[in-house]
Amino acid sequence: MNYFTKIISLKSTNMKKLFLVIAVIVTSVSVNAQRSLMGSHTNFSLGIEGSAPTGLFHTNGYKVGFGGSLQIENKPSVDLGLTLNIGFLSYGNNSTNYNYHYNIIPLLAGLKYYVSPKVYLHGQLGASFATLKLPTQNFTNTSFTYSPGIGFMVSQDVDFLIKYMGISNSIALFDNNGNFYYNQTANTFGMRLAYTFGK
Repeated sequence: MNYFTKIISLKSTNMKKLFLVIAVIVTSVSVNAQRSLMGSHTNFSLGIEGSAPTGLFHTNGYKVGFGGSLQIENKPSVDLGLTLNIGFLSYGNNSTNYNYHYNIIPLLAGLKYYVSPKVYLHGQLGASFATLKLPTQNFTNTSFTYSPGIGFMVSQDVDFLIKYMGISNSIALFDNNGNFYYNQTANTFGMRLAYTFGK
């Protein structure tokens, strides 16, 4: 059986919309951070991440993914944070004759709302740059990604985030004949345990 016979090709219009959304988000975060720079506080955090596939992503045989991320947060006020996050996650899969990996680099801009000093809500939007690694060849694509979550400040420097992540038009998903699914989303539930510098 010949697996992976089709490569996802996003339409040019969708690609333009994707990059426009990313540009608007990143620009908004940058402008707001600059405007409030004198009265705001910026910190960095390094985190380890775990991510469990659900739905079709899980059905296709992918195992729990692991990775890490770097995040910058600007706080223009006590209860509001603007974030920019870049990470790496790797998911293994050995459910067929192939032993392959699906790796993603999410680049996400987000908004944090602190419900209390110990609890916050975090919404993120952006893109994931993905690679599906096979023994003989690699496939790549860029996918719109969104990630809502809830976080808890374990201490002044450590926080724990529980999040959902959706990766649209994912090349990780395929049917029993080895054909890629189109317009399907790879869904995961994950966590991020991070240490913050600069507080």
